[in-house]
Amino acid sequence: MFSVKFLKRATLTAMLLLIAVVSFYLFRSPLPQIEFGEIKVLGTDADLQINRVHVVQNEKGAKEWELWADQAKVYQKQDITQMRNLHILFYPKDGKKMNVYAERGVMENRTRNIQLEGNVRILTDDGYIVETESLRFNSEKKYVETKDPVVLRNSTFRLTGTGLFGRTDMGQFTLERNVRAIIQGVDAAAAGGKAPHKALPAQSGAPKKRKG
Repeated sequence: MFSVKFLKRATLTAMLLLIAVVSFYLFRSPLPQIEFGEIKVLGTDADLQINRVHVVQNEKGAKEWELWADQAKVYQKQDITQMRNLHILFYPKDGKKMNVYAERGVMENRTRNIQLEGNVRILTDDGYIVETESLRFNSEKKYVETKDPVVLRNSTFRLTGTGLFGRTDMGQFTLERNVRAIIQGVDAAAAGGKAPHKALPAQSGAPKKRKG
């Protein structure tokens, strides 16, 4: 007959193995790069629910991005993880960090691509703020994009447009169309023309065609 102590020990071992397998499957990172809060296996519609998760993504020994979420629900059959209250910190090559916040997001477990939704904000070390309602992050190709209306602003100007493409490894953005600028109280319609080039980490006009 199994003792209660043995049963508890076996349950704990199984839980730790489950966490290790799921962690590697989701994030392809060793366990020291992942921090968990409360973990639930039962009482949820997901295969695994993790509260207060922190993930660090490295590439060739360099920190590429970090992710924090209040809650992550893992659905292994669908190969996705649903997250709530996300914060992603990117580390571009120029050393100027870029923070992204969203109310919710869905990560594709295999590719680690993330679809962000709800009050999405990008804050850069240069003092620029980007606001939109959705944003897709491509982990392999290191870019973010949206087709939604976008506001890009700082303390001296405000740009509005539709659609955005940005490189997370370079900290640069492109507003795609219908760009309008308000600079020091002067309202000027860009009408598909050019915003001040390199005066900010953003450009207007159609970006080059890209694959993927």
